[in-house]
Amino acid sequence: MEVIFGLYLDGRRGWTQKNAFDRLVLGPSGLLSQLELYLGLSGKRQSRLQRTLLFRKVLENLDDGNRFYSRSIRVDDIGVARRLLEWRDDLYLHGWNGSFGRTAHSKRLHDLADIEMELKNEGLSPGNGERLLMVAAALRELRTPITSLELLEPLERHPLRWQEVIRLLSFSFKSRFGKPLAQPGTLLHGLQRYLLQKDVPALSKASADDGSVTVLTADTPLAAAYRASRELQDAQGRTLLVHPDEPFLLEDVLVSQGLPEQGRSARGEGRPVFQLLPLAIRLLQKPLDVEALFSFLALPEEICPLDPGLSQHLAGVVSRYPGIGSREWNEVIERFKKIDAGKGAGGVEELKRWLGLSHPAGSPMPLEKLLHCTERVSAFLESKKDASADRDGSPAVLSAGFDQASAFHDALSMLIAQGVRHAGSYQIEQLLVMAGSGSVRCREREAGSVPGTSHPGAVCEPFSHVLWWWAAEPHKEQNPPWTAGERSFLEGEGVKFPSQETSLAWQAEDWRRPVLAATGKVTLILPPETEDRHPLWLELSRYVSAIGVLQVERIISGSNGPAVSLPVLDLPRRKAFWNLPESIILGDHHFSPTSLETFIAAPSCWFLDHVARIRQPQSSDINDGTRLYGLLAHRIVQELVALLQDNGSGAVDIDAWFDEAFLRLVRHEGALLLQPGRGADLETLRLTARRAVYGLLPVLMERGAQRMDSETELQGNVAGSVMNGRADLFLVDRDGKPSVIDMKWGSTEERRKSLKEGTHLQLLAYAAMAARQDRDWPALAWYIIRKSRLIADRKGFSAEAEVVVPGKGESSEALWHRVLDSFLWRKALMEKGILPIAGVEVDDDEAVAPPEGVIGFRTGDDLYNPYRFLEGWEAHR
Repeated sequence: MEVIFGLYLDGRRGWTQKNAFDRLVLGPSGLLSQLELYLGLSGKRQSRLQRTLLFRKVLENLDDGNRFYSRSIRVDDIGVARRLLEWRDDLYLHGWNGSFGRTAHSKRLHDLADIEMELKNEGLSPGNGERLLMVAAALRELRTPITSLELLEPLERHPLRWQEVIRLLSFSFKSRFGKPLAQPGTLLHGLQRYLLQKDVPALSKASADDGSVTVLTADTPLAAAYRASRELQDAQGRTLLVHPDEPFLLEDVLVSQGLPEQGRSARGEGRPVFQLLPLAIRLLQKPLDVEALFSFLALPEEICPLDPGLSQHLAGVVSRYPGIGSREWNEVIERFKKIDAGKGAGGVEELKRWLGLSHPAGSPMPLEKLLHCTERVSAFLESKKDASADRDGSPAVLSAGFDQASAFHDALSMLIAQGVRHAGSYQIEQLLVMAGSGSVRCREREAGSVPGTSHPGAVCEPFSHVLWWWAAEPHKEQNPPWTAGERSFLEGEGVKFPSQETSLAWQAEDWRRPVLAATGKVTLILPPETEDRHPLWLELSRYVSAIGVLQVERIISGSNGPAVSLPVLDLPRRKAFWNLPESIILGDHHFSPTSLETFIAAPSCWFLDHVARIRQPQSSDINDGTRLYGLLAHRIVQELVALLQDNGSGAVDIDAWFDEAFLRLVRHEGALLLQPGRGADLETLRLTARRAVYGLLPVLMERGAQRMDSETELQGNVAGSVMNGRADLFLVDRDGKPSVIDMKWGSTEERRKSLKEGTHLQLLAYAAMAARQDRDWPALAWYIIRKSRLIADRKGFSAEAEVVVPGKGESSEALWHRVLDSFLWRKALMEKGILPIAGVEVDDDEAVAPPEGVIGFRTGDDLYNPYRFLEGWEAHR
């Protein structure tokens, strides 16, 4: 059997698969496993997480407060154990045998020797260095099928234990890239000579334009990925793709362009399954973690433990009313029970089981509670996995989640056996990460995919075209942690580490390998100059001092021609109106005060929303900020109105009522404010809401002496079209005079200005609907919650009100007739196929110029227009 062995070939494929028996291309892990199989040394071993926890136990047992790790382990026991275990395994790999023949003067080495002594009785699975020791011993007695071992790197580049094993096999080394492979006379040939010899004179730009080397740069990885897909589509001959460690974006772009999957990134559908266990753990804590609850409810159907009919509706409720127990939450629960009594009751009980909400957040959590939660997740995933297999489905994704939960369960059991009873949030997070690290499954590589690697050192054969996508500065390899004195002592003990200079020289050799492997063309796609580029580019640019770097965003390439620059084009400008191919029939469109205002003020937005039905995707954001504050303030006023309807103001302790009602509403509908770090927001809202209640209370008692309603259903019509809506406050005083108050969180100046200019359309719409029912046009007012300010349209509304009379002193009824004229004008334009664009100035001679008497409604801030980019761009953009 022939084996090609390279230090960086594990998990990569920088070569072309060949149809041949008895030929393997392996990295260190692959070759070690094969040798153990041939020699009868293979067997089940502890996982990385299990080894770490066992090592942690030994560290804890030996810690007397004077160890070199004593202070660190009290802060991060798992992290310290993981790092020191890496040190220990690395020592073995480079020649350590587990003890020192001389007394170590370094406290770190002295303590590591003590740890190793203690480990002998703990059953720690061997690391790679120890496994190689056993392989070397077996090779002296036994034979393997390996007849030749070809090294990609010289023998001295391998750690000492690997050198010992390699010498016991029939090995050879010959540099595959020791001479230029490109055609003589090309820029690529010159570059290869320069990288190999360093005594080649630099080329001028004139000599660099033969197409054998192309250097591109992009402002974003997305643009670079699309360019890379074009290069792969146009590539001829054998192509190699070099990319960063996690090319998720590139993989997605290649698939979107119809190219085969490279199989280098984790499957997108596999990611949510790793969220189930962490979310279930977060839902054990109180106060409620709203983001965890929302993410849990929004899990894909095959991964969410709840009935999809229940979880999806509750996710929508939590998005708007972040909490548990709101009126809308309870309505969904009750509706779900009625739809299917048997299934619904079980589903609701299942919801209660997953919402533990019993452990105080921030305090260490009992491991027994974590163990119980993990068992519930494991049982669910196992049942779903079995069901998927029965349906001839693919249970691989569910298996990955089950493996994560099983590994986490085993880790908890080990800690309990070691006497640990609690774990902090950081410890839990580390355990979850380590438990899931071995369960990630990459996409399957599809037929037709090109060889690809994330490490330049994994390139092991020539290619006609080498494409290096996003050649950014690589992660720097960490040097061994040992001081000069410790290294000297270790060398005396037979432990050999390469010097830093040697390691850097080896790293530079690896970086050059993709360019040296190209026989026809090299394409480098670099990040922008503002980011750190790969050191190889700096080396290449010294050779070709004037090499051209093309901007991806400004070029286009034909399949048979060179890249050419394109001029910068302006984005399409906004037009005053669109001409529609067919007239718009409004039909039975129903209006609310808000949609009526949009119809008149921004008809293009109304058309795209209600006729074209181009809707924004459902937001995955949870209600927060001013939206949440306004919602909670509206709710508290609604409860205040209900309280006054039942009791009046004299028989109620408003302070006591407010304290109870506010906290209850926050728990049920604003639980985000109870989470750590939100105390200041909570107290600010409490103060603002209390002030708003006391500011509104005398107005309610005066204007609502006869009738006081909140969220009042109103109906009417606008020029024959149905209109309905809910008025925040509908009040009737002792004399039977009605009034309508619309509450807003902020924008005091904007509301004042709307009254002054007579453009308070929402209030006018409520007034028209109320007048249709009660025949009297009500008085109108804005109530600005944030400022506790009442802005009314007439004198005598209230002693607390600021009066802003509409500009010409027109009545609400007269203003409403102008609204109707505006509506009919917009409607007539639409029926002619003319759709005006909001916010664009219209010339007097335009067919869309407004007639006399039409209200000039403002369009508001363009940022609140969800269709602003569909409508075009302003000149300054």
